[in-house]
Amino acid sequence: MFLLFLVIGFYVSNHSVFDYVDSDVDVDSFTLPGGVDPNDKLSVTSVYSHNGGIDIIDEKFGDEFFEIVRGIGYVVAGEAFQKISGEDSKDLIASPSIMNQYILLEGLYRNFGWGVDVSRTRGDVSDKVPFNVVNVSSDICTLNLTPDTPFNMKSIDACKSSVGVEIQFGKYAFGMYDFIKFRHFIRAGRIDVGVEIVPDTELQRAMSSGVCSFEQMASELDTLNSDDDPPMVLLGVSFGESVFNSDEKSDIDVSSVSCSYNMQTKIGSFSSD
Repeated sequence: MFLLFLVIGFYVSNHSVFDYVDSDVDVDSFTLPGGVDPNDKLSVTSVYSHNGGIDIIDEKFGDEFFEIVRGIGYVVAGEAFQKISGEDSKDLIASPSIMNQYILLEGLYRNFGWGVDVSRTRGDVSDKVPFNVVNVSSDICTLNLTPDTPFNMKSIDACKSSVGVEIQFGKYAFGMYDFIKFRHFIRAGRIDVGVEIVPDTELQRAMSSGVCSFEQMASELDTLNSDDDPPMVLLGVSFGESVFNSDEKSDIDVSSVSCSYNMQTKIGSFSSD
């Protein structure tokens, strides 16, 4: 059943306007949704720790976590909302491709020295961003599970110092597939913890239909609750108020953001693990 879900997710994603940027439409004539200001930066608005993920970050990878938070902030709303919905509403919506390029290429790769696996071919946005879009495939981001067998190659979006990162602005099925990839990389000794970046509900509403959300992913992970699960930190992002005081390293207290998903309270509310 899960395999069928993945196949459906791949089909829907490949037969939608997921990465379509209409260069013939004047996006300046649109108003950004939800009162978003063009100068607002993408920020971390929700955090969920799975199987001790945030504790590993706090103990060993505070610098890398800071770089991830800063990399997310390279996305500015006025640049991200460059896509016209192919659905009936024809609203201006956030482009997954543009946000990916800013976080991975301009943020993590060029400014913080992360290894990344990013391609310009899916949803080419070369004319929509003020930097050079290139293909980068760092060896640190790829894993050959079983050489000379089908489906043996796995890759993650970014990696540095045993921290793996996946950005998922696509369909829900891809988010669960990221969970599987983190497990492969951890079992192979390539990473110690995975960080998954997904839209929170506010950003999800300003994207194509069917995109996964922090609340959805956190709920799914919360039901697994197995010691065999990969340690993960799930970050919900939007152009809203950050859970951190600022983007200064001294103001990013990782130990204070450990949270558990609790359906009886506000989704993503903070509490101790």
